[in-house]
Amino acid sequence: MTSVFALLDAEWRTLGRRPAPEGWPVGCRSLGGLPRLATVVDACRRGDDPRPLVALLSLAAAGDAVACRAAVQALVPAAAGAAARMAGYVGWGPWPTRDDLDGDAAGALVEVVAAGVPAGAWPAAMVGSRVRDRLRATVRRHARHRRREGSGLGAAPSPVARLDDARCAEERAGDVVVAAVRDGVLTAAGGQTVLATSVYGWSPAEFAALTGRDVRAVRTHRLRATRALALAAA
Repeated sequence: MTSVFALLDAEWRTLGRRPAPEGWPVGCRSLGGLPRLATVVDACRRGDDPRPLVALLSLAAAGDAVACRAAVQALVPAAAGAAARMAGYVGWGPWPTRDDLDGDAAGALVEVVAAGVPAGAWPAAMVGSRVRDRLRATVRRHARHRRREGSGLGAAPSPVARLDDARCAEERAGDVVVAAVRDGVLTAAGGQTVLATSVYGWSPAEFAALTGRDVRAVRTHRLRATRALALAAA
């Protein structure tokens, strides 16, 4: 069975050749002058400027089907990263296989994009977090169902009871990073690197591919940012 993310990528190799719709606002600096859909998605994935993705998500939330499909493609790495964080529940949890998990993650991604995402400095990270929240909700529903059936989870290798604690830890870590950026301890780029690779679970290689940087530069940037955080907390 082929992962839904691979299927989306394969479909996009054809769809991405299409020109961006003329109806998209010409005056929008984020999307203006981008002739093909693939170029729009590449701009959204670079990560150094959130405006293209914010603009695309705004069009998608307004009901533009082409923008919705392009936004989904731009955010495939975010959904794949969210699924990877939940891989410990494959087999014994709600997903029999990793392909089933990826399918749910892709479905959640479409729902998040269609529902609309508030403009912000890290829209991809926000989407990844919302997709992960939906996957966690699936785990909780599965746990409640098993309890109703009288099948306890005490012997499970990854207790669902730890899920709330893990979520709280993520939220606290995210708050610390955002506060550090706001207070000038970290640059916005440094905060983005720490959030993506240390809080939201992307590997340095995945984040480097998403932002078009060398993986060694990402690792160095993360190290410097985490040292700055440690010094500020000392």
